[in-house]
Amino acid sequence: MFESTVDFECVDGRGVNPGSLYVNPAECYKLDSDPKGICLIINIDEFQSSTSTDNDVPQNLDPRTGSEADVRQLVGVFEWLKFKVEVHRNVTKSEFFDIINETRLLDHTTYDAFVCCIMSHGFLGHIYTADHQAVEILEDIAHAFYPDSCPTLRGKPKIFFIQACQITSMHGSDARQDAEDESELSASVPTTYASDADKCTAHETTKISLLLPDAPDFFMCYSTLPRSPSYRNQDKGTVYMQTLTDQLKKGLELQAALQGVAQRVEQEVADSEVEGQQRPFYYVSSDHKSVFLCGKLFAVLLCFKFLFISVAFCFTRLCSS
Repeated sequence: MFESTVDFECVDGRGVNPGSLYVNPAECYKLDSDPKGICLIINIDEFQSSTSTDNDVPQNLDPRTGSEADVRQLVGVFEWLKFKVEVHRNVTKSEFFDIINETRLLDHTTYDAFVCCIMSHGFLGHIYTADHQAVEILEDIAHAFYPDSCPTLRGKPKIFFIQACQITSMHGSDARQDAEDESELSASVPTTYASDADKCTAHETTKISLLLPDAPDFFMCYSTLPRSPSYRNQDKGTVYMQTLTDQLKKGLELQAALQGVAQRVEQEVADSEVEGQQRPFYYVSSDHKSVFLCGKLFAVLLCFKFLFISVAFCFTRLCSS
């Protein structure tokens, strides 16, 4: 069990998409089930030693020290949001595929959404499992939840948060240049930050299409741009996940749609102490609706809270004048 460090109180009660308070409900996904859906969290922070002679496979990957802070925050936020949270750690490639397949085969009929958070070392379009094997983000993960593969999630939002470097390392002179660029980035940030990039040469590719699903109802959030590293504080966790959980709380208080939350995360990370070296990005399917993760009851309570504060402020001003 995790001890939540989230600094807000959960408000119980079923509700409907709070977007109905402000916008046309038809433009928002229905999110009134309890639980709202599965939130799958996979964190890989310890890696086995590799004996592979393949030049594209890293011999050693550094431990992702500090990533447990990300897990704690994610668990706290999504449990508060009434998701059924499942956490897996340090899985091998075969175990990873088993988890994805088992989740795909679940009956999601009574749920209204699906969330998946994956954290590991990686390179463009891929993440590493604990046994140094590469998994494709699009082909091996997202495709498992396409309508044909997971019909009980058809028409429902599928939300992915990927914490991993998306650098490309190529053979020859390009590989040396990429290594030099990465060294400069690592040297210019505080020493408590480490890169979640792999330390080896990776498959040559620059296609952003490796990160963008061609199916409806997908919301893909990445910790960094293609061909870029992603940084982690060895005490506090990754700058992306910590900013995300913080902004999710603020976004709910402001009744912001998930797209607005993602925009604020992008800006805050870009303005942080790793400015210029990491910028998250997100992709929304063309026919995607708005996602409001908070229930209507909480929205109404907040409206009363802000109204009370405003009335109290005005009363205080009148009394002092």
